[in-house]
Amino acid sequence: MLGRIVAGLQADRLGAGKVIIWGSLAVAVIAAVFYNSLGLVSAATVFMLYMLLGLFSGTVGMVSYSMVKMFPVQIRFSGISFSYNVAYAIAGGITLPLVQWFSLYSKIGAMYYIGVVCTVAFFTTLLYRAKFKKHDGISAMTPAPNALKD
Repeated sequence: MLGRIVAGLQADRLGAGKVIIWGSLAVAVIAAVFYNSLGLVSAATVFMLYMLLGLFSGTVGMVSYSMVKMFPVQIRFSGISFSYNVAYAIAGGITLPLVQWFSLYSKIGAMYYIGVVCTVAFFTTLLYRAKFKKHDGISAMTPAPNALKD
């Protein structure tokens, strides 16, 4: 929960795009260190890495924040809410089988899943970030002129 608050405060200061980019990189790096250190370091170190991973995972809140900022109210409360929840259900449904499949080939299969998700978040943000600009230093993901028009 603290991670989402920190990510939200940073989004107000720096913009949601930057928070997602840096947050996805941080999660990928910390997850790699965390999973590769299991069984090799003390329990206190594992616990600290786990707390850091949870803190930086708060950047996931930027997805809904960005979607609210990207679209007008008419789309936001109908099409976006439906498609977001369907995508969330599909992703949630395939996560466990996918991590189990990765785990057949490596003891740290969850790390590979996290890496894939962070890579997708990073490149998707880079792709769509150009369509949005920081508006008067207030909120990060306001539409650029004509970004959402037909």
